Amino acid sequence: MKWIKYVPGLNVLYDIFFNGTPSLEAIKDSLNVQALLSALLIAIVISFPGAFEHDELKEASTRLSKCLFSSNPDPLAASDLLKREVFWSSLFLSNNVLMVVMVYLSLAGLKLQANNAEERFKAWYFYARFLLFFMTMFMMAGVLTFGRCTYFMFILKFPVSGDHENCTNAETADTSPFVFLRDVGNVIWLGTMASTVLILSCTHFSQLRMDEKQPHPMPITRIVPRPAEER
Repeated sequence: MKWIKYVPGLNVLYDIFFNGTPSLEAIKDSLNVQALLSALLIAIVISFPGAFEHDELKEASTRLSKCLFSSNPDPLAASDLLKREVFWSSLFLSNNVLMVVMVYLSLAGLKLQANNAEERFKAWYFYARFLLFFMTMFMMAGVLTFGRCTYFMFILKFPVSGDHENCTNAETADTSPFVFLRDVGNVIWLGTMASTVLILSCTHFSQLRMDEKQPHPMPITRIVPRPAEER
């Protein structure tokens, strides 16, 4: 798979999860960071529905349907979007935490005190790396949906001027301050992600190139002596 090192983003994932075996400490550090981040975000996400009373949420969603969500015939479209994003974010993040716990339990069951501890660990990681990969994808999806939850929470909680809420005096949904904040946030987020992926791709590209340049050990050929010829 020499071609993969030229693909930005994919070379990062390949080098992290499928190119060699990391140390046990590196895996534990990754698990700790993911579990901590997911747990913190879950605590925030599940508090979003409790920030509204039933009538308050219904009134806010109906208010936004006059302009910002005027293309949707459902007056509760905004609250439905918040409900959906809270569900998906909670699902992705809780799956990440559950998988971290299961991987930790699996690590606890490894017999790393045996003489063949390194061989056991490499055999374990050969399969466990797929779990590490998917739990990372769950965490990234959870962070993305968390951002969407925050945006819908923001527009439902904070009102704007009547012209923007009712699309009067030549104001439209496209000129809403909420749309401006969304677009600015998307530009900043996409710019941050693009620059991060690009820099990491260059870093891991150089790492993969160095791995290719490393000399491979020569195979050891066992020499079997010939039996002495009988005179």
